[in-house]
This record gives sequence, C-alpha cells and structure tokens, in this order.
Amino acid sequence: ATDAWTLADPSRSQIGNVFLGSRSVSLPNGQVMLTGNYCCTGTECHIYDPATDTFYPCQSMLEHRLQHTLTVLNDGTVLAAGGGTLNPSSLISNTAELFVPNNGSSNPYVDGTWVALPNMSYGHFDHDAVLLTGGPNAGNVLICSGLDGSTFPGSYVWTSVCNV
Repeated sequence: ATDAWTLADPSRSQIGNVFLGSRSVSLPNGQVMLTGNYCCTGTECHIYDPATDTFYPCQSMLEHRLQHTLTVLNDGTVLAAGGGTLNPSSLISNTAELFVPNNGSSNPYVDGTWVALPNMSYGHFDHDAVLLTGGPNAGNVLICSGLDGSTFPGSYVWTSVCNV
C-alpha cells in the first residue's frame, strides 16, 4: 500500500463554499463537524460522514464565526466559542453557542440544533479551547490565548451548570 491523499466528497454537492477561517472537529460517532466561514453568512455548519464520503448540511450556527474554536464535550454536545464576525461594531466575538445532537434521530448531528450560551467577558479570536480531563474542573473547557482586538484577553473556564 502507498500513502496518498484523496479528495473527500469530490462532487462537493452539499458544501459548495470555500471555508476560509472555518473550524472542524471529530464527533463521537466518527463524523466530522465543519463550521464557520469568512465569506457568505459565516454561520454554515456541515457534517462530513466518512462512511458515505459526503458532506451534509445541518442547522446553521446562530452567529457568524471564523477563527473560532469547536470543542466536543463529554456528553457529545459541541461548544463553539469566540472567533471573528462581520459585525462592524464588534469584529471579535465574545459569544458562545452549544450544538445539541438530536439523539432521537438516525443522524443525530445532521439533525441537531444550536443553543445560545452566556457571553464571555472578552472576545477571543484565533484562540485555543481545551476540554479539561482531570482535577476539579474535569469536563469543563479552558478558553485561552488569542486576541480581543487590542489586548490579550486572558483565559476562562466554561462550566456547564445546567443540562441543555
């Protein structure tokens, strides 16, 4: 066997756009979520299914995002945080939203929904997000680094206090 690159979903029939500034994350069911975009609405969300080599559209994010973070939480939900926006009054986002899979569906991530979360104190652009796996903050997400437009905004820990 020879190592090689193969184009995923060569027809790109469901995806159509260039995803500059997008983010992707592996999901617990083996699929991949791809979100955000510099052009168009920037709220795009697609699920890539490697079993069928196909991108499927799913519900759009609530806000435009690029250079944001995606983190899969222990319960299979996906946290999208910060990033850039096309809003002239606030080019760097302090917002977050949670993707909740529809576990009653045969394709829970394609049929899932986005839910708004409380805002961070500062915007974060081109930052990092890490799911904490040990200690008293296990299961929470550390948002760190990046820019807020003029300074380095510091770090935050996302703590889920309710079942969304």
